[in-house]
Order: sequence, then C-alpha cells, then structure tokens
Amino acid sequence: MANTTRRKNKGTDAELDKFKNWVENLKNASENHIILVEGKSDKEALASFGIKSSAIVYLKGPLYSVVESIAKKSKECILLMDLDAEGRKLQERLLTDLQANGVKVNTRFTKLLYTTKIRNIEAIPKYIEKHLTITPRKRPSFL
Repeated sequence: MANTTRRKNKGTDAELDKFKNWVENLKNASENHIILVEGKSDKEALASFGIKSSAIVYLKGPLYSVVESIAKKSKECILLMDLDAEGRKLQERLLTDLQANGVKVNTRFTKLLYTTKIRNIEAIPKYIEKHLTITPRKRPSFL
C-alpha cells in the first residue's frame, strides 16, 4: 500500500519545495521591498502566505500615479504581474516607467511561474492545494 503523505508524488514534492522556497524568498524580500501586483485578489493571495499586506501594492488609479507613489516610498520594487497578454504588457510598461523614476525592479519571482501552469497570481494558493497536496483544501504547512 502506498505511503499516504500530504503530497501526491516525487514530482510534486519537487514542485511543492520550489513553491515553498519561492514563498519564503518573497516573504523575506517583502521586508525591504514593495511588491506590485495587478489586482486586489492578487494582493489577497500573497497575503494568504503571510506576506505583510502593507508590503503589497496593487494597481488602482492611473499607472503614472502608482509609479510615482512607489518611487516616493522605495528605490526597489518586486514586479509580479500575471502571465497573460495583459499582464505581460503591464509588466513591460511598469518596468520601463519604474526604472525611469529611479526604481530598481525585480522580476525574478515571475520566473518560477513560467515553469508551472499558473498564469494568474491569485491562482497560486488554490493551485498548490489542488495539484500539490493529496487532500485539497488542506494547505501545506508553509501556507
């Protein structure tokens, strides 16, 4: 009889470990950086990982206003847009605008998402629960 663990198999063990590291690194980075996401549901998804809500900013109002606000608060920003066409377009524009305002932009956290089926930030917690654990609705201990 197969050993019943919280994970489905060795392949998902590695992916769950990648997400665990991703979440921990994002938490650590959020101590000194603003995380910019597209919408309120993206902010809520990241906050569900224990990332301070005050470190997460979502797009509301004109882009130039968001960019100016971030430039006043911090010289570094983590840009975490969705991977759909609109998100990629926003990422390019925000990257350019933030850099033009003297903000160093970090996009490395998006790179992990390209290796998964996830295309929206708000989908990350449910993806982990559904695809990387045996019991859906039972969150891994790092969430």
